Amino acid sequence: MIWKVLAVIWTLLIAVGSMMPAKAVSMSSFIKIPYFDKVLHLCAYVGFVILWSLSFNTKNDTSRKKREVLIGAIFFGILIEISQKYFSVGRQFEFMDIIANISGSILGLSFFNNFLKK
Repeated sequence: MIWKVLAVIWTLLIAVGSMMPAKAVSMSSFIKIPYFDKVLHLCAYVGFVILWSLSFNTKNDTSRKKREVLIGAIFFGILIEISQKYFSVGRQFEFMDIIANISGSILGLSFFNNFLKK
């Protein structure tokens, strides 16, 4: 149950953070690393997949649930980017964000399978 609560909270944090005005969540004044925002996307989706995998108890389940979590994460990442284009202030659709989200989702599932699955 705790994993499901954490997964929902994590999902809401991604959604809210992604839809906030860019100036409100910009870290460029603090961190001067090129493409740092892509690293944040990647890490957010690693956490997304791990938490949802734990919440569905996929470590003892078939690969079907894992595939559903991965597809859900990819769909969510694409939906967020499309939503930024049409519904947010100061945010824009970025194809490279989708690539970072998908990469993070795949890494999250890989991490789950190799280190958390028993």
